Amino acid sequence: MDQPYWAARVADLGIGAAHDGPTPTFDVGIARGVERHEEVAAIGERHGDMHDGGEVSYGPQGVVVDPMLTGERESETGCDYTGSRDDRVMTGIILMSDPKVAAVPVQECGERLMDVRRDSPLLVDERKWQDSAGAFAHLREGVLDRLLKAQAQLPPGIRLLFVEGYRPPSLQRHYFDEYGDQLRADHPDWSVEQVRSAASRYVSPPEVAPHSAGAAVDLTLADADDRELDMGTRMNATPEESVGACYTQADNISGKARSRRDILGTALTAASLVNYPTEWCSQSSSCVQE
Repeated sequence: MDQPYWAARVADLGIGAAHDGPTPTFDVGIARGVERHEEVAAIGERHGDMHDGGEVSYGPQGVVVDPMLTGERESETGCDYTGSRDDRVMTGIILMSDPKVAAVPVQECGERLMDVRRDSPLLVDERKWQDSAGAFAHLREGVLDRLLKAQAQLPPGIRLLFVEGYRPPSLQRHYFDEYGDQLRADHPDWSVEQVRSAASRYVSPPEVAPHSAGAAVDLTLADADDRELDMGTRMNATPEESVGACYTQADNISGKARSRRDILGTALTAASLVNYPTEWCSQSSSCVQE
């Protein structure tokens, strides 16, 4: 990504300050979902679970199993998270902390940041309105186009409820460090890498965060009266708080919540948006690299 260009855009919009740290990037490899479906199916069969290709994140080397969910890569990470509900609900994902993510080159595509409150008919949730600069309401133009296509795919009486898009790098760092501190306190025996890996289930490391490129969105569903629908957990619930129910394919949610997640996932996948499987409400797009 062209950092001077991005810094200028951020400054022009007044939604954050330029930063001198690593360039923010975005979720990677997500355009390869269809091609990698068979690999995911094979992993699912091996672990007793099946997952649709649209519900999995991928990297340039193919599917990598999350050590926190199956233990397959313990020898590489030293992590042992087996035995929890995690290993029964998700299998074939690449966490955002995986080095393969940071290794993917990024180029600025020049797409504008759009204000969804002004430039779209999307329903915008009020939980982020304390952000007086309005950073949360901005998305890359290509991501917004995809959201509008997804909304057109939804059944009558259901619409998307937009919660958060662009996130300034400093805020992303705050969220990541805060959750990491919580995990470190709960697991004082964990190594730095274990904490980083576990934290990335819930918050992307700042140097690869798709939100800080305007290329990711947190959203849910609402009914015809603009009331938020029950999706099985609150928005942005942690794996610990929800006992794994925040994972998109979790098995400890109601049938109605499962149906709604499937409706959301089907519409977003059809619009070329891909879910980060440890958060049912988080979607990313490959538009920044196109």
